[in-house]
Amino acid sequence: MKRTAMILTTLALLAANCLAAENGAKAYQQYCAKCHGKTGDGKMGPVIRGRSDIPEIILRGGLKKSPHSRPIAGVTEEEARAIARFLK
Repeated sequence: MKRTAMILTTLALLAANCLAAENGAKAYQQYCAKCHGKTGDGKMGPVIRGRSDIPEIILRGGLKKSPHSRPIAGVTEEEARAIARFLK
């Protein structure tokens, strides 16, 4: 019984991670890929893959260069964190 519960819990966690990764990829494609490339390796915009400050930039802005001097409109905190996980 304990083993079954442990297996089910593990499967649920794996499914949640897969869903989060899928959500991050989807949100990234919607909001970021046009300028930063399909995987964050740059295009018109700079390379952003591997940056640790992605959620803060998306949600609060703060960079000197537009368009990221302001928060990205319409992106939720959950999406921002999912995008950051996608870019790791």
